[in-house]
Amino acid sequence: MVIESSVVSHTGKIRQNNEDNFFLNGIYRQEELDSTFAKTQKISSRRLVYAVCDGMGGEEYGEVASFCAVSSMEIFKEKEWSAALFEEYLENVKADMVKRNSKLSAQNMGSTFALLYLEDNTAYIANMGDSRVYLYRHGRLVQLTRDHTQARLLLDNGLLSPDEARKHVSGHILTRYLGVDNEITADDIYMPEALKLCKGDIFLICSDGLTDMLPDKTIAEYIHKPDLNNTAGIAWGLCTKALDAGGRDNITCIIAKIIKKNSRFT
Repeated sequence: MVIESSVVSHTGKIRQNNEDNFFLNGIYRQEELDSTFAKTQKISSRRLVYAVCDGMGGEEYGEVASFCAVSSMEIFKEKEWSAALFEEYLENVKADMVKRNSKLSAQNMGSTFALLYLEDNTAYIANMGDSRVYLYRHGRLVQLTRDHTQARLLLDNGLLSPDEARKHVSGHILTRYLGVDNEITADDIYMPEALKLCKGDIFLICSDGLTDMLPDKTIAEYIHKPDLNNTAGIAWGLCTKALDAGGRDNITCIIAKIIKKNSRFT
């Protein structure tokens, strides 16, 4: 496969530090780097991995937690997709968080994650928390992940409409996340069915700093703009629109576009 991808991670207008992080097929924001980061790559490989992790707002050392989550993702580049792979990942992240939590004398730390794993013309998705993965195909934007929030539970039980759930105060109360104070397994991770890739597919992986500012309709309309023919333009444009809408949280988004599929697996 040939994939063009770009990431933009921005502190936003309100927060003092950037608790988001990302995994751009092996590239992630190191702890010593500036709080705003951008990168583009075009690569050919049979396996590629992309993710966004959001350190839990209101908790101590959220940026440390998201760093633990992304720095442990190298194993996804090395092994085939399986529940056992996720159990290993969760064990590694938990061990790293506990070690850093003790060293920093923090009370707690936690992070969301949203993961896109591409292998042999197939996309695998996983998430925990409220960071998301979307697919834009044939003019339609579809959320592939599932939010783990109190608002989503109210929506599922028919107590809120989709629009009410998006604006509800409990929308940021997470029901599942990577952390030192909770026991989770691969069964707690949302994993929809794998899907076959099409040439021209565009994936968006993002933190809630983007989706809280921009409704899905606005995101889809922007990706559809004919003058945006590269992933960097889309990523920067979405980040800028989220900032213009208020930028109340850290904003991180990855755009990954399928340029060419692997003919061996078509």
